[in-house]
Amino acid sequence: MTHPGTGPSAAPARPSPVILFATHAAPGGIRELWESLEEGLAARGYDARLWALYRHEQEEAPADGRERWSHVVPHSRGGPWGAARRIAALAAWLRRTRPAVILSAMPLANIMLAPLVRLFSPATRIIETHHTPLGTYHPLLRRLARASGRAPQVATILCVSRAVARSLDLPPALDTAKCRVVPNAMAPGVEAQLAALAPAGPRSASGGLVCAVGRLTEQKNFPALIRAAALVPGLRVEIIGGGPDEAALAALIDELGVADRVSLLGQLPRAQTLARLARADIFVQVSRWEGHSLALIEAAKLALPLVVSDVPVQVEGITARDGTRCGLIAAVDNPAEIAERISMLIDSPDHYRHWSALSRKLGGDHGFDALCDSYAALIEQAAFPS
Repeated sequence: MTHPGTGPSAAPARPSPVILFATHAAPGGIRELWESLEEGLAARGYDARLWALYRHEQEEAPADGRERWSHVVPHSRGGPWGAARRIAALAAWLRRTRPAVILSAMPLANIMLAPLVRLFSPATRIIETHHTPLGTYHPLLRRLARASGRAPQVATILCVSRAVARSLDLPPALDTAKCRVVPNAMAPGVEAQLAALAPAGPRSASGGLVCAVGRLTEQKNFPALIRAAALVPGLRVEIIGGGPDEAALAALIDELGVADRVSLLGQLPRAQTLARLARADIFVQVSRWEGHSLALIEAAKLALPLVVSDVPVQVEGITARDGTRCGLIAAVDNPAEIAERISMLIDSPDHYRHWSALSRKLGGDHGFDALCDSYAALIEQAAFPS
């Protein structure tokens, strides 16, 4: 279709502004994805802006001094009165900004935006994104999240995997009309770093080093990996990430007597994380849940053999577009099975090369330009419906 204000020789109109919105911008996958998309959409001619409902206590000051995120309110504190002030501030922000399209992420942002847009910026259209299965939400948030997508202001319900889409449990008609699946991909700068770090030829195991990346929380299930490490003599494990479970994990490492082989490296800058990942032999991610893990894609682009948990979204995450299973699967709460999968890769060069080649194949399925084009197409559809 021809958009308003365009002709055969004119450049297509761009809805303006396009807001990439999140509950907060703490370090993590959503922040990385939104910042990458902001750059990609700007390169395609969109007036794209990054906004968060509030500033999270873990948001660090930008190294270059350039603040990329704006915040509706300065913090999340204040109890019920604070919540009321956040609602009022978000309503005022909508009246003032009048976005053409909002891409929203995280449960609270998704839930709050639809009714407030309807009241205070009715021409705005929302692309509501879901990055983790709804089964991980609080029951009340789960019900509200399922309801929010039904609002007429929500043009698209975007999920990062089919497993996440299934967790929404949408009525068939709504699923067909609104739900779309767009898997994650790495930002161009990260893709370039990974390309420089990836081996040119076949990878081979050199020292029995396992790497895992993620926040130290229940979701990532690091105790199972640590217990698996205790079952594999000589295996070394590096866990990159910070979080509230750090003390408990350190205590478990001491209890099992593996402090000389299992290291908690803390939160590292992205370049250091990728360099550490590149020199590992195996990537293990035995999470209890995921959406579509960026760390998994990074490991695949480095051709690291993959060992993941047997939850549906993880199985989907290691499945290539042609249906090929590109990683090994272990039961989420079975350290012995996790240890067996790791040992098989270390002990058999043939197995190692086989699963490394499949991992490289999986990494080739995920490119940022295609992802950004998919988001841009959804923005156009939302702003200029047929």
